[in-house]
Amino acid sequence: MQAQKDSFLPYKLLSRRAMDKYEAYAALVKGITEMKFEGDPQPCILTLTGDNVLPIAVSTRGDVLVAAAVYGKGRIVVTAHETYMQDFSFLTPDGQFIKNAIEWLMPYTHAWVGVYGTSDLNKDNLSGISVKSLSNYDRTVGVCCRNAYNDTQVEDLLDFVRGGGGLLIGGQAWYWSSTHRGVDVSEEFPGNKLTGPAGIFFTNQYGEKGTFPIPCELPLNIQP
Repeated sequence: MQAQKDSFLPYKLLSRRAMDKYEAYAALVKGITEMKFEGDPQPCILTLTGDNVLPIAVSTRGDVLVAAAVYGKGRIVVTAHETYMQDFSFLTPDGQFIKNAIEWLMPYTHAWVGVYGTSDLNKDNLSGISVKSLSNYDRTVGVCCRNAYNDTQVEDLLDFVRGGGGLLIGGQAWYWSSTHRGVDVSEEFPGNKLTGPAGIFFTNQYGEKGTFPIPCELPLNIQP
């Protein structure tokens, strides 16, 4: 029943419509001039398809490392390695990007943020945001945070996002690909089963590492 599917929304949904790329980009990069992809984590390249996807962080050579999408009534933000959403010493000082992302993903004011699987989101740095740990998605939250290495509850989570929920997910597919030779990464990598329907795909290609500038306005080459 539709009413049951939407039961996670105890408040009126914030306005959801086809992606306004200007609005989405401004919200996600608020207060940010650069993002840091350095140190041990090796990101993968994200590939994007469709009209409702938006690259947020792009390397000097053009590798997409952070992206966002609208899917149904909900929203998705993807980082090209799970460490970037777990450890606030990466990407931006004090986790500013993760805070922006969670705010943009929220379907209603003061929504609970659920962290589950092995996604160890740094809850101590999310002051003012209600965060709780979950063993599985249970329809009690407005935003889910997880890594890309588990494909349990895929249909439940896709229904959740289509109905207005937010999904923050991080991972890379190059290691998985090395242990699943001959398997189509775009279709079989667990994370792609969640993000692929929205037009964002993890790949087995290494992404460029470094610190890259984030324009304050939507770059001309990705404007609608």
